[in-house]
Amino acid sequence: MDNLVNLLKRKGTGPTMSKSLSHEDLLQIDQFLADSSQSLTTLSTLLTAIVTLAPSPVELDWINRSRMNLTKIPYELRWLLSQTPESEFQRVILDCISGTNLSRVEARRWMDKLFSDTPDWEKAAFLEALRLRRESPEENQAAHEMCLERSHRISTSWPEIIDISNGYDGFNRTPYLAPFVASVIAALGVRVVLHGIDEVSPKQGITTHKLLAAAGKNAIRYPADICHDLERVGWTYIDQTIFSPDIASLKPLRMAMVKRPILATVEKLCLPVTGAWTGMVTGYTHPPYKSKTVALIANLPLESGVIIRGSEGSSQPPLDRRCPQIRMGNQQIIDDGFVRPEDFHLQTLTSLPWESMSVERNLQEGIDGLANPQGISTDLIRYHTMQLLAAVSPPSLQGKNLETIVQNVIQSGKALERWALF
Repeated sequence: MDNLVNLLKRKGTGPTMSKSLSHEDLLQIDQFLADSSQSLTTLSTLLTAIVTLAPSPVELDWINRSRMNLTKIPYELRWLLSQTPESEFQRVILDCISGTNLSRVEARRWMDKLFSDTPDWEKAAFLEALRLRRESPEENQAAHEMCLERSHRISTSWPEIIDISNGYDGFNRTPYLAPFVASVIAALGVRVVLHGIDEVSPKQGITTHKLLAAAGKNAIRYPADICHDLERVGWTYIDQTIFSPDIASLKPLRMAMVKRPILATVEKLCLPVTGAWTGMVTGYTHPPYKSKTVALIANLPLESGVIIRGSEGSSQPPLDRRCPQIRMGNQQIIDDGFVRPEDFHLQTLTSLPWESMSVERNLQEGIDGLANPQGISTDLIRYHTMQLLAAVSPPSLQGKNLETIVQNVIQSGKALERWALF
């Protein structure tokens, strides 16, 4: 299974980053196709990538030979190569593979199939085809609407809430510090909401859920817990299994797919908790998703929105380089530029001390960042907090010297208290 996953990671990344498969790779794929113990969903995702992306001569020869000998392909997946659909959904998938965009109405109709008893290997082919030819604005909007409608959202009377919206697959190279940033902001009197799931492909990385569990804290919070957290602690975490069980139920499909589907773009923008004034900060990974994220945020009931291309595609700005930042207000772009550590009197580093990250080390880095007045983790937390607050600009902190109040709330131990209180 590991070898199959590695082949899929190489081939199914996208039109600009995928690697051509060698003759030896394709021979190995033949073996996987003949092995009934392999996941049909993973095989379906790989076959979809092979027939969707422009093939190399070696790949094209393999495709043509496979079409002449379909018996080597599992029966359930032969339609992907024969291009003879046995259902309307299969026809739509083949249309997507060939480059056809769906209308908003069509996209809504077929995305509802994700929550039906349709086999996972067909769902995987659909999602992979959409991702590899890059989803249209209408398809993104349809997926976002679907996720919003399948989410249980909490409306509160808190004067200000900031939603820190990061990808649900987490971090694996640098420390993920959103819960500790939330502790600082909460100590400054502004409520913060984090959300996600324990893990999901492709990274299966470090998430808020995993950090809370590693710290002996309960990651499963129900609506009453959420409201209590905001009152007592000032920040909270809401798991996707609670605010959108339907979307969370797709986790096995996504784990078998390995790759990042359209759901990864839209699920983090569900805004599970709102206040009288709500701001959001989120991130994106690849340049084409900058405009896609702008368009999706423009449809949310936000007073303020910020999008950056931060560490590992998150809203966490890196200390070793500048990063793009887009500020939004009233559903429109009000500033499109860059943010850098020097903007907050911090030094841009030439390198960072991490090449990989474990949950345990990440937890310690976060706690140390709140407990110590200086250090790289402390600077990362300070930078993320100041950048976020300056960009989102919650009314209660406007006109305040962010550098001073953030430093004071860390040095006084009040931010660490907010982490301990959770």
